[in-house]
Amino acid sequence: MSYELNGDAARTPGALKSLAPGHGVPLAAAALGLLLLWFSLYSLRTLHVVWVEDVDYSHGYLILALTAWLLVLEVRRAPLEPFVPSWAGIACLVALLLATIAGLASTTQLVAQAALPALWIAAIWAAAGTSNARRLALPFVYLYVAIPVWSFFLEPLRRLTVLVVTMWIRVFDMPAYIDGNLIHVPSGTFEVQGGCAGLRYAIVAVALAGFGNLLNRRRSTHSLLLMTVALLLALVGNWIRVFVTVAVGQSEAQNLFTVLVRDHHTFFGWVLFAIFMIPLFYVDRVLPVGSDATAQAADSAKLRGPKLAGAYAACALVALGIGLNLRIAQGEAVPPGGVAFSAPEIPGWRRVEPWEDARVPLYAGATAQAAGWYADGATRVGAYVAEYPSQRQEQEVVFVGNRPEGQFSAVVARRTMELTTASGAALPFEELEVTDRTAERRLVWVGLRVAGEPANGALAAKALQVAGAIRGRHDAQALVLTVACGDDCAAARSSLTRYAAAAAEPLYEHAEGYSSAVLARTDAKGGAP
Repeated sequence: MSYELNGDAARTPGALKSLAPGHGVPLAAAALGLLLLWFSLYSLRTLHVVWVEDVDYSHGYLILALTAWLLVLEVRRAPLEPFVPSWAGIACLVALLLATIAGLASTTQLVAQAALPALWIAAIWAAAGTSNARRLALPFVYLYVAIPVWSFFLEPLRRLTVLVVTMWIRVFDMPAYIDGNLIHVPSGTFEVQGGCAGLRYAIVAVALAGFGNLLNRRRSTHSLLLMTVALLLALVGNWIRVFVTVAVGQSEAQNLFTVLVRDHHTFFGWVLFAIFMIPLFYVDRVLPVGSDATAQAADSAKLRGPKLAGAYAACALVALGIGLNLRIAQGEAVPPGGVAFSAPEIPGWRRVEPWEDARVPLYAGATAQAAGWYADGATRVGAYVAEYPSQRQEQEVVFVGNRPEGQFSAVVARRTMELTTASGAALPFEELEVTDRTAERRLVWVGLRVAGEPANGALAAKALQVAGAIRGRHDAQALVLTVACGDDCAAARSSLTRYAAAAAEPLYEHAEGYSSAVLARTDAKGGAP
């Protein structure tokens, strides 16, 4: 892989001097860059956690450094064209700023992380025009190999690994029984876990190929070919790693190779990866290199008085985004200590026992929870309430890990509905029809309240979370009610309606009082009002 600087650009002493002439251009570019960096720190903070804790993305900081290097090389290659504002770029910048803020405010960090490279491209597009944005876009696109958007391919890659390894086991007539992700052999059982899918090797291989393409400025066809070769080599190397691990696991030998594969299979995987990348460098050398001719300097008459309106507008928009992020970040800390939280007694309903079986809802990270069974004659209703004084990533009322139906229950149908209470208030609920392990049918009603407002579904809850965070409120509550159906869910629905009409408002008011107490304590300690 090689890169050369040609013509006048090679004699340019600094990156800033390659900007179009004009006293205001370097200052405007520097101001926009600093503001973008400040705004990006909120997303980079969440990426830092991923890059440090997730082995599939441990290359993140290296990719960030390579992205910066590629940008410097591109700016030094030839002078940028005169800054011309792009209103389409400004519109795109506004949309990405809002998406990033919404992602951070709703603790949907992947949205903010995925928007980060595009945000920088849009800012350059808005401030410097289409031509300059097109030149600098690819280095920012390269940053996507460090953004955790590729985790969606983890399960398909794992299934593909199981399929290929199973085929090889059959070809070599090895004694093994395959059950899903489990490979049973006479000496034991191997589980093809997420780390065996080969995602980390695939991402690093594509990152190597992408860097070579950008460094050599290849055309799209040749770039796609090199990345395809890199991906195939990485996947084949991983399949061999898993297959050899299973094969060696059946051996009773204790030689160095056996110990390496059995006890250090991750290190063994990287050794195989390095071996399989050798052909990639050969392919990289034989593929043609793109043209690196230095752009001709623009006519001096066209460079007089560059239009910096786009740069000023971009700076103002990013500064506004920083202000919103600062507002959202206030009051996130939960004060130490707890506040008593329990479901209030409902007139006409008697609390008969606590709700502690496997059907109890699961809400990850809830600060306070209460669950019990209530009876009115022969009717029994399970009631569960959960409180989040400050929602955070994976500790939020809407989260993929939450199970309002219970740990071992399966949802077979769902619908939205609205309950009118005795006072005339309309409270939205989501109705789930679930089956338990004993084949018992139940109805489950789920009501959410975010930042003091009832939410009509998960999407509405996230929207309320964003609006509440801007106002300085991060609290949320969940109310889950359940009753057994038997042969007819209509009777169960009638029982839930009676209980919910009497219980929903008091439970939410109780949760609201709990949030107010916590917020008051936060305010007393100097937090957000």
